Amino acid sequence: MSRLQFHGRLFEPYLLKSEIDIKVQLLADKLNELYSSEDPPLILGILNGSFIFMADLIRLLKFDCTVQFIRIESYQGLQTTGVVKMESDVSKKWSGQHVIVIEDIVDTGHTLNRFVPVLLSYQPKSIFVSSLLFKQEALEVEVRIDHYCFNIPKYFVVGYGLDFDGLGRNLKEIYRLVD
Repeated sequence: MSRLQFHGRLFEPYLLKSEIDIKVQLLADKLNELYSSEDPPLILGILNGSFIFMADLIRLLKFDCTVQFIRIESYQGLQTTGVVKMESDVSKKWSGQHVIVIEDIVDTGHTLNRFVPVLLSYQPKSIFVSSLLFKQEALEVEVRIDHYCFNIPKYFVVGYGLDFDGLGRNLKEIYRLVD
């Protein structure tokens, strides 16, 4: 893994694919203990960043599930805007379902803080919130996260679904911005 450049900014390797794979397997193991095909959950991915993480995760699950995505945006460039925009068919499919929320990264917490009450308004059986990355130092509002794979410092990161203005999502590893 070598340094990469996006939009004139330099990024260096941060998390290897092998490290990510181990953490995704641990989350899958946990979910396999909690859920069964007898009462299949809905896996709800928050777009755009969660799609690779979610794809890798659901291939490891041993129970039946349904899949849905919701697009929620709060970033522009390197900064969170503080404004959370939701774009999706928010559906009654959430009602009476076990819902597993798959998020790429939780930093300020504003996305989950705004979304979870919307989800709760549909009266799901349960909600399990998981995130690939958690920036605990950056948290501005209280949120419930049932599982996260990595707690990272306030780095700006790309790769494995995360982007910098549209670039870097396709990387197998995660890279951090070099100051």
